[in-house]
Amino acid sequence: MVARTVVATIESYAYREAMRYVAALDGLRCVAALAVLIFHSWEWPLPGGYLGVDIFFAISGYLITATLLEDRKRHGRILLTSFYQRRLRRLVPALVVVLILTRILWPNRGPDYTAAARATLFYYANWKAVFDGPHSLGWLAHAWSLSIEEQFYFLWPSALIAILSLSQNRRSAAKLVMVIIAILVVAKLMGTAASSSLFASSSTFARMDELLLGSALALSAPGPAEHPSWLRRQASLTAFLTICVLLFFPNLHPHWLDYGGFTLVALMSAFIVRELTVVPGTTLSMLLGWRPLREIGKRSYGVYLFHYPIVNWVGGFRKAGAMNAYLACVLQIGLPLALAWLSYRFVEEPFLRKRPSPDL
Repeated sequence: MVARTVVATIESYAYREAMRYVAALDGLRCVAALAVLIFHSWEWPLPGGYLGVDIFFAISGYLITATLLEDRKRHGRILLTSFYQRRLRRLVPALVVVLILTRILWPNRGPDYTAAARATLFYYANWKAVFDGPHSLGWLAHAWSLSIEEQFYFLWPSALIAILSLSQNRRSAAKLVMVIIAILVVAKLMGTAASSSLFASSSTFARMDELLLGSALALSAPGPAEHPSWLRRQASLTAFLTICVLLFFPNLHPHWLDYGGFTLVALMSAFIVRELTVVPGTTLSMLLGWRPLREIGKRSYGVYLFHYPIVNWVGGFRKAGAMNAYLACVLQIGLPLALAWLSYRFVEEPFLRKRPSPDL
């Protein structure tokens, strides 16, 4: 037993070293998570906070593809079974805890909890929102984005294997992915006017291009640059500042987000992720690598999971006059952060330390 634990620890350490942990990426996750949290708690200070979801999509696409490429580099092939086991251990335990907590807090009146929880647990919440309306998910309405990501995790590894087999190298594979993205964007632009706003924002097809943008940049990413050019440093910083401005002023033009704006935000986010990964030591990487941001970013999955049920639960007391606005603000921000810390320490980390079974 001790030997297996030691081996598992060494393998886990070696894997993290191979992926080269980048603290600034956790800082970027923190920005995305807090943006969504503030938007759902108190929309007025950050009316574009929902764009944090698009940042998450770009980060996920990049990192998942980088993980798959690292598997291919180390083992000569992409290990599908190990990949899916890692995803299950990473995502499901904390999600189950949130579903249990939400069941305890769920109001007596409103949508059916069982149907909403089933859609959340089996990752089709976005389609339930499209066909039944977001109200059908109640306090689990934020699960639409988790469903899109998990659908991507399920489909992308096999698709990536096929794309790499059809390509001469990673850069040609990246070009092929960009062609797919262009087709998706054109189809989205053509269909947005004719479809419902929910389909345009919550369907898998409407958001897949954002995840694939991160994937394409991961495929085209070079090795770490020791001496980044001035232009690259300024470009990533400018992209980050632009996103920050959009978080405060998202309504540049009516419907601009539906007509390519979400894709643009994801493109800038994916570019930032790429530069943080391959260009160390920039001003932006040092800013986002600040420890408080980094620590919240490590727990961003839990922050996102817990925040919406808590925000709605506390908001109910505030609307009923049983809680003043200041206390409600503290609880709506503080409780998700505290629960995310507990989840990371006692649920997520123990499951992540479990050794995966050999790939078949």
